[in-house]
Amino acid sequence: MSRKFYFYFLSIILIFTSCSRKIIPSEGYNQIKSKNSVNLFEANNSIAKEIKVNTNLRDKLTLNDSVLYYNDSIKSNYKNFAFDLKPHKKYKIKVSTLCNCAGFKKYIFIPKIAIGNVNIRINLELDSTYFNYEKGPLTLNKVWNLKSDGLTENTKLEFLLFSNNEKLSENVFKYIVTSIGAIPVNIKSTLVGDFIIEIEEH
Repeated sequence: MSRKFYFYFLSIILIFTSCSRKIIPSEGYNQIKSKNSVNLFEANNSIAKEIKVNTNLRDKLTLNDSVLYYNDSIKSNYKNFAFDLKPHKKYKIKVSTLCNCAGFKKYIFIPKIAIGNVNIRINLELDSTYFNYEKGPLTLNKVWNLKSDGLTENTKLEFLLFSNNEKLSENVFKYIVTSIGAIPVNIKSTLVGDFIIEIEEH
């Protein structure tokens, strides 16, 4: 066996195999379907983890997190976050989900957010969605613009982060591994995973 062939063979093993068993999206969804769930309004009553503006917070969505439902029937695990909102300021909420790319099957979850404080008039709009490698592995980035109308004093804003589980296991990104002969690799949507939240104040 030549050294070059051995290198290619070893590269394939490292890219497409893994010791740990991954969560199959359909199997994970069957688990949360049987759990008690709350709607978006009720989910806002849970304890929120605070985020400091202009800093990063890394966390993980897991099957052990509480479950909500949206669009009448779609279920997802969720986490509740909060940050200080100031009058006359604009904000960006950026959520970056990290690909679980070790092994043959590669997954990433598609983040969704919802504002918690129903008594505050908030304008939340999706600004952009893009993939890159700025966080290390392949990363899906979604950025929302946030404006508050009529806010006169500092207010703690709460929001929910959960997963878009409407099209689990569908291809969301494809890249080509050129070092071992132009092999296409598909990234599929899942329901849990690592993520990073950044709140920008302007």
